[in-house]
Order: sequence, then structure tokens, then C-alpha cells
Amino acid sequence: MNNGVQMPTPESVLGYQIGTPRRLPDWDEIVAYFDQLAAASDRVVVERLGESTQGRPYIAVYVSSPENLARREELRDTLNKLYDPRGRDAAEDEALIESGKVTAFLLCTQHSNEIGAAVMTLELASDLAAADDPDSLEALENVVAVIIPSHNPDGHQMIVEWYRQWLGTEYEGQPMPWLYHHYVGHDNNRDWFMLTQAETGLYADLHNRERPQLVFDMHQMGRDGARFMVPPFIDPLDPNQDPVIQQGFGDLGTAIATRLTAAGKSGVATHIIFDNYSPSLAYGNYHGSVDILSEAASCRLATPVEVPEDKLKVEAGFDPKVRTWNHPLPWKGGEWTLRDIVEYDKIAALAFLEHAARNRRQWLRNYAGIMRRTVERVDGPYAFLIPTEQDDPGTTHDLLDTLRRGDVEVERATAEFVADGVRYPAGTWVIRLAQPSGNYVKTLLEMQTYPDLRRWPDGPPVPPYDIVGHTLPLQMGVRAIQVDAEFEALVELDDVSAPEGEVSGQGQYGWRFSATRNGSVRALYRLLAAGASVYRLTERHGALAAGTYLVR
Repeated sequence: MNNGVQMPTPESVLGYQIGTPRRLPDWDEIVAYFDQLAAASDRVVVERLGESTQGRPYIAVYVSSPENLARREELRDTLNKLYDPRGRDAAEDEALIESGKVTAFLLCTQHSNEIGAAVMTLELASDLAAADDPDSLEALENVVAVIIPSHNPDGHQMIVEWYRQWLGTEYEGQPMPWLYHHYVGHDNNRDWFMLTQAETGLYADLHNRERPQLVFDMHQMGRDGARFMVPPFIDPLDPNQDPVIQQGFGDLGTAIATRLTAAGKSGVATHIIFDNYSPSLAYGNYHGSVDILSEAASCRLATPVEVPEDKLKVEAGFDPKVRTWNHPLPWKGGEWTLRDIVEYDKIAALAFLEHAARNRRQWLRNYAGIMRRTVERVDGPYAFLIPTEQDDPGTTHDLLDTLRRGDVEVERATAEFVADGVRYPAGTWVIRLAQPSGNYVKTLLEMQTYPDLRRWPDGPPVPPYDIVGHTLPLQMGVRAIQVDAEFEALVELDDVSAPEGEVSGQGQYGWRFSATRNGSVRALYRLLAAGASVYRLTERHGALAAGTYLVR
């Protein structure tokens, strides 16, 4: 299997076991380890998808049988056909399902101080590369696992350097005094519906290419609650997610929780704290895959903590000291270490992959059904229209480009047409919902109405965990029109190219540009970075509005 090459383990390469107190590999060490493992094992392939915001490699690690890795293009083609069944008879699905393999993503450590999952992936990949037990071999045979060790390589490096700097001092394990993403700080995982960051774009491109059926997004939470949380989620869930996806939350989460509890891992809870209402939190739930998350209790990065049982806290109605149906084996308190987090995460990841393997046909069949329901939808609305006449053409392009990068088909009318009794000109953008990414379109362009959830009848509202609205046209100031009834229009696919700007007129002073366009802010900061002096009018001057930018 390894062509005579010695199989490297994390311990043999790094010199310590993953999870050892006060030891953390930096990003270069993680990437180098995966490269060594891939060179030694025909079950592992490392792909550099691109660069992070600060220029570090953003990698995906493929783990599967050698046969599956050798036919990755064929397997991708099978999943692409299931993803977009338009023009193909449903009877053909079964042949594709029989020949296909499940693709399962492990998306780790979006928040870089939640470091346990990132370092766990080294041990997980090493174990699978060397495994000969029936469960692991079944997983390798039926699943192509795609591991993203860290969604924020820059943050990982910052965290490790900061931690190492203060080892052995009173500041060991304390938070950094700055945040670990260059632009968005902590919540880089709220970018799944805007795709503004380099890392989010790389992941979305990977998802669009590989078409996974399930995604496990691994996080950490505070240290004084449950030891480990998995779905089912609490209400509300986004009604634009397919019902089978929402059932999948509980299916996967319960299997993982059961495996952990059977292994004697206490403090595992389901159906607590976390809802799943906004696409800002997960990309795949609107592209055919079941995206779940876990939340492991944290220590102080790699420094152990002591948490007495009487210091465990109630949060959002959940008491970690009490045995309940969704928390049957409470944790009794004590020492909590990075090694504990690694062990919980690894058992959960293996349970996730083995569930996918043992139910290969069902996962592929569910995926095929989700995608057929999406492209064959008959309930409204039929489409959204984006008129060409907008207050801010540049931001209109940004909205359309966001949809396009999210795998949405954007069409443009080549002739005048009528929709819902209104006549629209040629050039109008048409975004139909009967397409594979139709649920993504609907949740991003329609108006949200967050449900009125009460603690008890006539009682106070249940506070939302997170975002309650994500209507892009409202957020971006772009006019979008919902059309409920089907209509006829001559259209062609549009590549959403950016509108061209121009410099016009003559004068002695210099240049002016409006402050009412979002793109003006980009222009302003590029000018300042280039050393230009930029002024603003403090009051109207003839035809020039107050606030207009002036450049000598």
C-alpha cells in the first residue's frame, strides 16, 4: 500500500502526540505533515486550492481508497449528474447511485482559537491511511472524505505564535489582543451567503466542484457547559432548506452522539442552544448537502483547565448538570484538556464517515431526491428579476456576482417580456428558482419573516441565536422584483461581467466622484493608498451634492 515508504504518524514527525498539553503545530508544520502522509500513502491526496488572505496555502486533504482516488473525475461526474437532473429521466438515477460514492466534507476550525479540530485532522488522516479494521475499510471504500484542516490558516498561525510566545508565563493560553482574520475578525463563518473573503470563495468553489452529500463543521464553545454538542438543532430552521436536509441534521447528529456516549464520553448533548435559520452559517444546506456542526468544550488552547461540576452553567435553558433525554450522560466536572477535545472530535468524525459509508445508497438517493425536488419545483415564486435601472450599478453587479459565485444561474433577457402583468425591457436579469441552487436564490432574495417564538404562551420571546434576516437586495440597496407566476422570455446565460466605468468632461481643478455609490469607497481608499489628497464638499456647490469627493 505504501510502496515501501515508512508511514509517518503525527507523533513521529512532530515529536509529540496530538493533544499533548502545551504543544501545538503551526500551519507550515500541518501542511508539511499532510504532504509527507500523501507521499507515503496511496489513500491520501493533498490539493492546494489557493491562498489565504495573507498568502498561506489553503488545502484540502482527500482520504479514500486508492481506487476511488484514481477515479475522482468519474465520481465527480456522477455527482454532478445527480446535482443537476434536468433533461434526464428519474429512472436513470439508480444506475448513478449504484456506481457512485458518497463525498463527505470535514470543515474544521473556522474560528482559529477553536483549534482542537484542526490538529485532530492529522491524527484522523494518519489513522485512516494505516487502518485495516473493517469499519475503516468500509469508510474508505464507500466514501471520499475531503478534510479542510483549517478554514483560516492565517488565524491558525497567529494563534500558535501567540500561544508559544507566552508559554510558561501568567498569560499562557490567554486570548490574543487582536482578532484572527485580517478583515472579518471572529465570525468568518458568517460569510457563507456573501462570499466576500478569499477563504470562503475557495471553499465554495471546492463545494461546487465536489458536490458533497454531507458536511461536518467542527467548532468549540465555552468550557463551562456541555462537553460536546451536535444536532438536531433547536427551532427555527430556515424553511428554504429541503425537509430531507433538515431530517438529516437529526439523523447524523444522533448517530454521532450515540457513538460518543457508547465510547464513554460524557457530557454529549443534542438539541441545545444552536438554531439553523440563516445561510450565513452554512453553504451546503442550500446546495443539496446536509451540513451539521459540533461544538466541543474548550480549554485554554493547549493548556488544560479545571472545571468543577458546581461551576457548570445553565445556558439557553440547558443545564449541563442534569440528565435529560438529549443529555443522558452528564459530565461530572474535573480536568479538561486539548487531548479530550481531540478524542471527542475524532470519534465524532469517524462516526460521521462510517454513517455515510454504511448508508451509501441512501445518502446518494436522498441527494438525488433533494436535487430533483429543487429543479422541478412547482410552488412559487417562479423567479426574481433584477432591473438594469438601479441607483448603484456597481453594487447591483456585486449582488449578481455573489449569486453567480454561489453556483446560481443568472440569465439576461434578450427581448422585452411580460411577467405578472408588467412589461420589462431587454437586459433585465432573470433568476429562476427551478435550478439546482434555487433554494439558495430564494433564501437570499426573498424577505425573511423571523418566527415569533415565545418561552411560553404570551411570554417573552425566545432570543435568536444569530442572524434573523439575510435579504441581499435590502442589505445592498438593490431593487429586486419577485415574480410568482410562470412567464415566457427569451433569455441567455449571463457571466455577470462588471459594468465599465468612465472618466468624462474637462476642467482645471481635477476630478470629482459621487459619494452615493459603494464603489466610491473602494476608489477613495485606493487613491489614499496611492498618496492622493482627497477632499469632500461640506455643502452643496451648484450641481455638486454635499459629500462629493474631490481630487486635485
